[in-house]
Amino acid sequence: MFLLIPLGIVNTVRIERQSNEQITSQLNQQLAQIQQVKEQLTKATTKEEMQALVGRLDTQGRAPEIENSEQLGQIKLQLSDFIEQSENTIKAQTQTIQKDRRLTLLKSSFKWNIGALISGVLFALLWQGTHWARRKS
Repeated sequence: MFLLIPLGIVNTVRIERQSNEQITSQLNQQLAQIQQVKEQLTKATTKEEMQALVGRLDTQGRAPEIENSEQLGQIKLQLSDFIEQSENTIKAQTQTIQKDRRLTLLKSSFKWNIGALISGVLFALLWQGTHWARRKS
């Protein structure tokens, strides 16, 4: 039973590393999508290009109709701000998820390792307390 403790610690580290890699991979995918939208936003110079970009981003059909260059600039600025907020939100959520998963994993690991330690001690005490049964008469 005592041998389960190092195994539990090693597996905890392995699981945490895998979890962090998975979360980082998802973050990088989302950031790549955001970067792609940023590039499209900087390339959009005409009303038609901007209307097409906003239409692709708006999945609910609420895209405003762009009528003049002033409105184009306002929508571009609003979209840029929204993208920045989304990027910051995604990063903050990723950090929160990593902390929560790590805390949950450490609690679970601690519980299992303490259980293995207590079981090992109890088995050792049981074995020591029953030496009379193993004695040759």
